Amino acid sequence: MRILGIVVLALLGWAFLAISPGAAFAAFIDFPAAVLVFGGMLGVLLLSHEADTWKLFGRFLLRRSDSFRQDDRETLVGFLQTAGRGSIACGGLGTVIGLIVMLGNLGDPAAIGPGMAVALLAIFYALFLSELVIRPMRRSLEPKHGGFEGTVRNSSVPSG
Repeated sequence: MRILGIVVLALLGWAFLAISPGAAFAAFIDFPAAVLVFGGMLGVLLLSHEADTWKLFGRFLLRRSDSFRQDDRETLVGFLQTAGRGSIACGGLGTVIGLIVMLGNLGDPAAIGPGMAVALLAIFYALFLSELVIRPMRRSLEPKHGGFEGTVRNSSVPSG
């Protein structure tokens, strides 16, 4: 069910962009930016987590989140936090790379577009992935009372 939700969310997002006034659907597809974000996030996850965590994540995609033990839930939350942070980091890296390419081609106006596309779409993909796909998955694993024991939470209560 979770995979269906992710697919539907992705399709709705792309459909919204495709029907935006004056926007062409193809304008939101950039292979280099997608490789930077998705490939980079995958690389971060491969370096950060062992095979057992990947197997647990595979089971998570196929089952309800309330069917996992507390320690498995905490492991999955850590995995998804790494994925979210990795996607944002790779999106930022893609933006910098795209800007470098764009600024290196200022003498040729026709060559500015591809660099700008990588710069903007890399961060777009990263934000979409992190905030609209990964965060809801992570939130479904967190306890309803707000967090796991021992985790630090932000507080806006003034001291003193």
